[in-house]
Amino acid sequence: METEVCKTEVYMLSLWKHECIRVIADRFINQADKAWFDDCLIKVLRQEIGDELVNEMPDEAYFVDFLRDAPELTGDEPEDFVVEEPKVYEMVTDVRNITQI
Repeated sequence: METEVCKTEVYMLSLWKHECIRVIADRFINQADKAWFDDCLIKVLRQEIGDELVNEMPDEAYFVDFLRDAPELTGDEPEDFVVEEPKVYEMVTDVRNITQI
C-alpha cells in the first residue's frame, strides 16, 4: 500500500512548522504571543533556507492521521485479521476539508 505523502521540501517544512506550533505555541495564552512565535519561525526559515521555499508554504497547515479509509477486504484474510484505517499523517490546508468528512 502506498503511504508516502511527504514528497516535497515545502511539505516537510510545513510539517516542521506545524509541530513547532503544537509543541510550543499551543501553550501560549494569548494571540499576541502566538503571532510573535509564528513571526520568529518564518524569520528563522527565511534566514536558513531563503524566501523561495517559505513563500511556497501555506499560511496555515494542519496535519491529521484520519483521512484514509481502511483497505477493502478480499475474503482471503485470516479469522483473526483486524481491519484498521491507516494512520498516515497528511497535510490539510483548509479546515473546511476536515469538517466535511
